[in-house]
Amino acid sequence: MTLPTLQDQPNPLEQARSDHESVVRLARRLVRIPSRAGIDPYEPILNELEGWLRRHRLESRLLVDDARPLGLACDVVGDQPGPHLVLDACVDTAPFGDETAWTRSPTSGAVAEGWLHGRGSADCKTAAAIFCHLITRLAGQRRQLPGTVTLLLDVDEHTGGFGGIKRYLAETAGPIAGVMIGYPGLDHVIVGGRGFWRADIIVHGKSGHTGRGRDRPDQVNAAEKAAQLVAALGQHQKPGPVDQIIGLPPRLTVTAIHGGMGYSIIPDRCEVSVDARLTSTFDRAAAEELVGQLANDVDRQVPGGRPSEIRAHESWPAYRLPDDAPIARPCCPQPRRILIGRQRQRLPGPPTSATTCRAAVSQQPPASEWPTKGCTAPTSGSRSGPSRRYRRSTRKPHWHCSTARLAADRQGIGSSKSAGSVLLRAGTVGFPMPCRIS
Repeated sequence: MTLPTLQDQPNPLEQARSDHESVVRLARRLVRIPSRAGIDPYEPILNELEGWLRRHRLESRLLVDDARPLGLACDVVGDQPGPHLVLDACVDTAPFGDETAWTRSPTSGAVAEGWLHGRGSADCKTAAAIFCHLITRLAGQRRQLPGTVTLLLDVDEHTGGFGGIKRYLAETAGPIAGVMIGYPGLDHVIVGGRGFWRADIIVHGKSGHTGRGRDRPDQVNAAEKAAQLVAALGQHQKPGPVDQIIGLPPRLTVTAIHGGMGYSIIPDRCEVSVDARLTSTFDRAAAEELVGQLANDVDRQVPGGRPSEIRAHESWPAYRLPDDAPIARPCCPQPRRILIGRQRQRLPGPPTSATTCRAAVSQQPPASEWPTKGCTAPTSGSRSGPSRRYRRSTRKPHWHCSTARLAADRQGIGSSKSAGSVLLRAGTVGFPMPCRIS
């Protein structure tokens, strides 16, 4: 596969300087529109983006499933033959969490001391603003553009359902050569990452009135039993050693606890949600076995009632691109001409500093085979903390880029993300780097 190269393209840094303030304005508008996954309606933010594209003479189409809006897609078809590439940025966000912990409103979109504040400023509304400008630039170069570039602005990502990208892949005919995803961090091109397995554990008990107490041996308090399970899970937060292929350990985290119906009722049901980050040596089967064993141990320790149930949800394996992958290989040397610092391949670190993505594959092969699956690249430097914010400074202009990931076919997709704060330097905007395979 050969990636396209635009001939006689304008100076990307000049275009970056020209578009920079417009990118920031659009990012601020997007941050001010609440789009929490599963909480806020998606129509307002999708309407804002559709209107922006229309004003820039670009037609987009709404992705819908069962009358639910799941994203926007906008195609730029070049006059020259070539592959189909996709620019992807989700525009739904994580919840606000404890709003008293924010230094400013989660939807302020305020710029203070160079920082853009608000939920989604890092994940992933700034990337959406960058990609909108990038696709507009590409539309002006259709005659020289080989192949097709699609701007995909999807929602239902932070729910873990990935409805937007799945809907797009289901509707798209023909092969997709790669998907580019803009994420915080100028230092690295992400070439692999841990997978994930998510499940709910349903702990059963026996209901009763709190005034009578538990006068029978089998009258188990589901909340108390679940607390023992949570403590057991907490002893296995790092259930395995560092994986020698991807350089990270597996992780097991309790993410939610739900149960009880009121003050006077002993709960007979409690749900515990877990998220496992997978490696080549600690895969889905290993996660299922560990969590199942811990649940069985607690059932034996607290007899009575039905055994605990495990209901698994979305799961994707760990991956690593081969060193000679055609998508990643040209992207590592090229940015050194533009970016401050050294651009190098790496695997993602903890969620606060990097994000991994899974490409679309019809079958999930064993992690030991390490297929060519995908990678992400930076859009700026990152920081963590409850007040998500995007930094502007006076350093030299940078070229924001995203590395295409290889899609073997289009039968499904998974993604694992986490919002962090990102650093936007003056005069910066997204622009396609000229990539070719020698």
